Amino acid sequence: MPANFECKPIEFADIDSLGQLMDISYRGTIDHRGESLDQCIQAMRDTINGKYGPFIYQASFVMTLNDQIASAIMLTEWKGQPLVAEIMSDKKFQGKGLAKFLLARSISALVPLNWQELFLVVTEGNTAAEKLYEAVGFTSAGRALPGTAPPAA
Repeated sequence: MPANFECKPIEFADIDSLGQLMDISYRGTIDHRGESLDQCIQAMRDTINGKYGPFIYQASFVMTLNDQIASAIMLTEWKGQPLVAEIMSDKKFQGKGLAKFLLARSISALVPLNWQELFLVVTEGNTAAEKLYEAVGFTSAGRALPGTAPPAA
């Protein structure tokens, strides 16, 4: 684990902090669509409440430094398979290996739950994310256009 950081499971009480993290980490990126802080908080609430399938608490984590959330990964069960619904890091902590650590931690947490695969969707052109996922061992299942179903695995 990266030095001085703590890792803990996500709790419902983390929603506001997760919304703030989403706002900070997505603003100015290819994935930012002008969402307000309130919309980011609502997106986190929706994710935990099952908008993208049942939330997998056992494999969703936050990394904190001095009680401030620096990075998070949120997994849901989408169509019977685990999905990385969100992975994000505060801009000041990017490049420190937090997202890579969280991915590995989530993958390890899925094994005793009898899941053998983990899926995610990445915006084409999000090169930092693409490099991270390749480094961890993800392979492409194909492309999907906005508003269309993802490719079959």
